[in-house]
Order: sequence, then C-alpha cells, then structure tokens
Amino acid sequence: MNAKASLYQFIEGLRNQYPTIYYDRDIESFCNKNNIALFVKEFDSNGICGAACIGKNCDTIILNGKRTQKEMFFDFIHEFIHTRKHRQKDIREFACFDKKQNSFLEWEANEGAAEFLVRFKLFIPTFCELYEIYTNNPDEWKLKFGTRSIIQELANRFNVTDMIVLNRIKNLSY
Repeated sequence: MNAKASLYQFIEGLRNQYPTIYYDRDIESFCNKNNIALFVKEFDSNGICGAACIGKNCDTIILNGKRTQKEMFFDFIHEFIHTRKHRQKDIREFACFDKKQNSFLEWEANEGAAEFLVRFKLFIPTFCELYEIYTNNPDEWKLKFGTRSIIQELANRFNVTDMIVLNRIKNLSY
C-alpha cells in the first residue's frame, strides 16, 4: 500500500475514534477528556506553530497563541497525529522549529492534518462542482458567492484557511 493511502486510512480511523474533535473543534475540552496537557503560549514568531511531547502517562501539546483559531486547530491536529501515529518511533519530541526533523514524519503530520480537516472524498467533488460554476457560469457564481474566490468559498465550507485549501488542491491535483 502506498504511503498516502496508508496515511489516509489511519486518519479515517482517527476521525472515527475521536469524532467530537472533528465536529466541535474544542481543543481544550478534547485535551481534558483525553489526558493531553495543552499549553498555548504566544511565541515571538508566528512561524512557530507548535510542538508535541509523547509521555508515558500524558502527552503534551504546545500551540502558538499568536496564530489564528483556524491555524491553531490545524497545528493541534498536526501535533495530535504525531502523538498517535508516531508513538512507536524513537522520537519523543516533535517541534516545527527543530532542524533535526524527520521530513517523512512531518509530511505525515501535515498531510494527515489536512486530510483530517478536509477529507479528500468530500473535497474533490465539492471542488469540481464549484469549479464548474466558477469557470462556466460566472454570473451564477457572482449571484451565489459574490466576489468570493473559489479558494475562499472552499475555505469557508471546510472551516479552514485559504492556505490549507491551496495545499489540498496542490497535493490532490495528480
């Protein structure tokens, strides 16, 4: 099985195991119910997203409070994936600012978080439907969506940032 298919299967299992976080997006409540220590700190840079530490009794996730709610939620899912998918690795700490990062594990956490939030089975048909209107019926588009771009409409529908939508299009385009 290829890496992406295997990852998406894992993410589907994670989404099924933890449906409340997918729907209500209440990070603090989720962490309290699942024995995760959550720390939100305003770092000097918006480029520092978060970190995860795998513990014996309790995992820890640190998020950058300077980022938007949507960015922090993506960052949380990214770090949560590290704590679930990468438990058996010899790594106990995952940090976006660590130069010794394992690029494959980071790809899994990034792509996994994107799939968790923007399920490809929903995204592709939605994108195609909107693209059809956007390109072939500009008057209908303007009537339904005003000046909003297709990227903005998709981000709105999936409750994510424009950047996540752009990355989904890029990563699913093949």
